[in-house]
Amino acid sequence: MTERNRELFALIPAALLVTAGFAAVFVQRDDVLTNASLTYGGLFLGLCFVAHLIVRMTLPHADPYLFPLVATLACLGLVILYRLDEDFAREQWRTPAELSTLLPIPSDHWRSSKTRAHS
Repeated sequence: MTERNRELFALIPAALLVTAGFAAVFVQRDDVLTNASLTYGGLFLGLCFVAHLIVRMTLPHADPYLFPLVATLACLGLVILYRLDEDFAREQWRTPAELSTLLPIPSDHWRSSKTRAHS
């Protein structure tokens, strides 16, 4: 089996992982399993297949394990983000954003200390 074919077959577990992850999220949220998780898994596999073809054409000697690993990490990230409650996510973002506005960094201080160091 060539390196490119190994890369292609390694994308299948990543697509199964995203399908299972979305199925778990849907069951937990609505207590019902729909075809949406299969749709998301198929869409993810299709996008990964297109990316695989682009990698195969542009980088024929690329590492065959790197892209499937990145795809698997992307699956985990998508599922984790999708399972967040929207209100909770907004609340978590608001706190650091508000704190960052309370602590302004004076840009003149940094500029003046740079010019003093070079003179």
